[in-house]
Amino acid sequence: MLGPDAKDKIRAEFEKANAGDNSGKAIVLDQGLQINPLQIDPDVAKLLSNVTFSQTQIAKAFGISDSYLNGQGDEQSSVSMMRSLFIDSLNPYMKAIESELTMKLGQPVNLDIESAVDIDNSDLIDKLVSLAGKSAVLSGTQIRQILSDKEVYDPTILASNPPVESPGGGEKDENNGN
Repeated sequence: MLGPDAKDKIRAEFEKANAGDNSGKAIVLDQGLQINPLQIDPDVAKLLSNVTFSQTQIAKAFGISDSYLNGQGDEQSSVSMMRSLFIDSLNPYMKAIESELTMKLGQPVNLDIESAVDIDNSDLIDKLVSLAGKSAVLSGTQIRQILSDKEVYDPTILASNPPVESPGGGEKDENNGN
């Protein structure tokens, strides 16, 4: 029987012979060595399907999409769809935290996760542009105020050339009349 030092020396020699330039080449075994193929039990497939089922159940219990756990997400998802999915997943937890803080502090608490999800404010800007478009729900001044409140831009940039409101609620640029 081989001692631990002899086994370590054999292992080191084997690794040395099969690494570096010899990596990936055919291995020639001594007559005293045998290779036995690894046998996989057919029940492994059942186990894996059970794991997927368990992940789906865990996702349901926590109110999140099972694509997060199963790794089977839609590869065609847009950033806005993923953002929406993220918000929907966080919302139950945020509501619980808001409720707890409101109860303990005696004041209404509203947590804003939009700043965590819309880091570059592109979603907010897109919404504001659509509200100022053809429907003209918001005027330019209102949009500037919203952007200023959210600290998206510095209102002093326009202080030297303020916009002029037109009678229809839209704005005109004093420099070119548009």
